[in-house]
Amino acid sequence: VLLEQQRLPRLREVELLPLLRLHGGSRCAMASHGESTTSKLTGSTATPRPSAASRPSISSVTPRPSLGASSAPLLAATAEGGPDGAAPELTTVSVQAGLHQRSANLAPSDESFVGETAEVPGGSSDDHMAGLSSAEAERLLQEVGRNEIPEKVEPCYVMLLKQFLGMMPFMLEIAAVLSAVIGDWADFAVITLMLVVNALIGFREEHKARQSLDALKAQMTATVPTKRNGTMVILPVAELVPGDVIFLRGGNVVPADSEWVEGDPMLVDTAALTGEPIPRKVPRPDQDGEADGAGRQLLSGCIIKQGEGHCLVKHTGMNTEIGQAAGMVQEASGHS
Repeated sequence: VLLEQQRLPRLREVELLPLLRLHGGSRCAMASHGESTTSKLTGSTATPRPSAASRPSISSVTPRPSLGASSAPLLAATAEGGPDGAAPELTTVSVQAGLHQRSANLAPSDESFVGETAEVPGGSSDDHMAGLSSAEAERLLQEVGRNEIPEKVEPCYVMLLKQFLGMMPFMLEIAAVLSAVIGDWADFAVITLMLVVNALIGFREEHKARQSLDALKAQMTATVPTKRNGTMVILPVAELVPGDVIFLRGGNVVPADSEWVEGDPMLVDTAALTGEPIPRKVPRPDQDGEADGAGRQLLSGCIIKQGEGHCLVKHTGMNTEIGQAAGMVQEASGHS
């Protein structure tokens, strides 16, 4: 009997299918008719679907006050017509973005936050962590100069003349001279034209590349958290002077030759300066033959891979290790 009752609804659905197609019925209508037929045959009642009034609905969208960089709106979902008539329960969902960390080494000029308070630890109150005052820093800046390596800019005529130097230009020049010697002035004119056009194209591309690089440098500002007047503020790297207390963390580039003072142990990548593939640990015990404090030294141009801490600036500009290397390269190339 039970097997017969289960077969009957399926048979009735198959019989009704042609009629539903003739009258434009949909699959949903067939399913609902089959359910009602099944309920009549089995003597059970179908469970009604909840009405739209009893479904949860979004009643309001309330923006959350901004907390830092950005915040997401709140969605308050309410269920109307509770069974006990009580007030609907509010469910709040919020997403808050992290506060902007103002300690990056390199940022666009309009987002560098120069002069604002840095969101970094201030360090201990020891004398070696006091930093400099604005007056002392200004005086030292006039004495030792800015923390940057002077760049030798070639005049435009030198850049143009360099386009006639090289293997291919030399070959064209020799061919032009030989054409002039044998009196083949047509070939001489063609080769000379090729040489001049090649030089002009090379000069134009190099000049455009220099302008693009200068524009990119002008848009970016290298900054570092520095303690001035007892407060950690964001200052341009070029304004660092010996005696400044700076804060460095993983991912930052060391802006000047410095000495680790306090904080977490660091792993420093010195490959750009020394070629060592394995990062150094700072601080570390001084080895035999090294100067005092060599284990706490951070050289300009190196990258902090891990850790953070406060450092004391020792040398800036051309007095750093990388500055002295750049000076020797300029002397060897005749640009001094």
